[in-house]
Amino acid sequence: MAYEILGIGNPLMDFIIQIDEAYLHALAGIKGGMETIDYQTIMQIIGKNPVSQQTPGGSATNTVKGLAQLGKRCALVGKIGKDRIGQQLIEVLSDIGIQTFFSISEQPTGMAACLITPDGERTFRTYVGPMTTFTPDELKPCYFEGVKLVYLEGYNFLYPGVIEKAMELAKEAGAKVAMDVSSVEMASSFQSKIIELLPRYVDILFANEQESIALTHLPPKKGCNILKDLCETVVIHSPEGCWIGQRQFETFASHIPIIPLDSTGAGDAFTSGFLYGYLSGHSLKESALLGMNAGKAVVQILGAELSSESWHQIKINSL
Repeated sequence: MAYEILGIGNPLMDFIIQIDEAYLHALAGIKGGMETIDYQTIMQIIGKNPVSQQTPGGSATNTVKGLAQLGKRCALVGKIGKDRIGQQLIEVLSDIGIQTFFSISEQPTGMAACLITPDGERTFRTYVGPMTTFTPDELKPCYFEGVKLVYLEGYNFLYPGVIEKAMELAKEAGAKVAMDVSSVEMASSFQSKIIELLPRYVDILFANEQESIALTHLPPKKGCNILKDLCETVVIHSPEGCWIGQRQFETFASHIPIIPLDSTGAGDAFTSGFLYGYLSGHSLKESALLGMNAGKAVVQILGAELSSESWHQIKINSL
C-alpha cells in the first residue's frame, strides 16, 4: 500500500519507569530533558527499577503511530539492531499498518528510559543505539516518491548530514517538510543550524514553550512572531494552549491545563493530531484543537500508547 507520510528518526523501545524526585536528582542533566547514555547504563536503570510499560517509542515513531491510528498511510525510516527488541518494533508497527524501512546493525536496538516523577513530568535517559551510525546514504530517494509530507524529529541533528539530506530529498519529491525541535537540548545545541534551515526547507515547525525560548531567546508569543517569518507555519504548544503563526497571521488556541499522570509523548500526540487536521484540510485552530485533545488524552495514561478507540474519539470530539 502506498504511504503519504514518511517519518524519519530513531526507532526506540520505551521503558516507562516511575521514580521519586530523589532518584532523578542523583542523575546528571535537567528534569524534563533528554540525556544520552551508554548501553550498560540504560540496562542498569531498567534492571534496577520496576518497568510499568514497554512500548515502541521515539519522537518520529510516536508521531507516525498517532497519524496511522487516525487513518493516514505512513512509513518510517530508521536503524535497529539484529535483536528481539528490533523485531518487536517491526511487528508492532506493522500491526497498525506502518511500513518500515529500517537498516539493520550489529549494535543493540535503541532504548529510552522514560523516568516519571510524581508530578507527571517525564525525563529521558536514552541509549541512542544504531542510529549513531546512520548516514545520509541510507536515505534512499525511492523512500520519498509520492510522499505528501516528510516528518523529521529534531534528534536527527545528532547524525551528521542526515537532516539536511532528508530535507533535500523531500523537496525534490515535492513533499512538505514538518520538523519538531524535539528537546531543549536540540534547540540549544543546534540553534543556528535550525534557524538556517527553516527558510530553505521547513514548511511546518513544532516546538514547545521551552524549545521556542531556546531558539529565539523570547517568550512564546514573541518567538512565534519571529519564527513565522522563517517558515510557512510555526506551532508552539504549551499546557495552556498553542501559538500558531503564518506570515501575516498569528493566533492563540487556548486549552485548560490538567495535572498529568505522565507527560511522555504529549508533544508527539499533539503533533499527530495537528498534522492530521492540517493534511485533511481543516483550519489551523481546528487542527490545534485536535492536537491539544490528543495531548490531553495521552498525559492521562502511562506511556504514549493510545488505543485506536481513543484516537477515534479524539477525532470525533475535535472536528
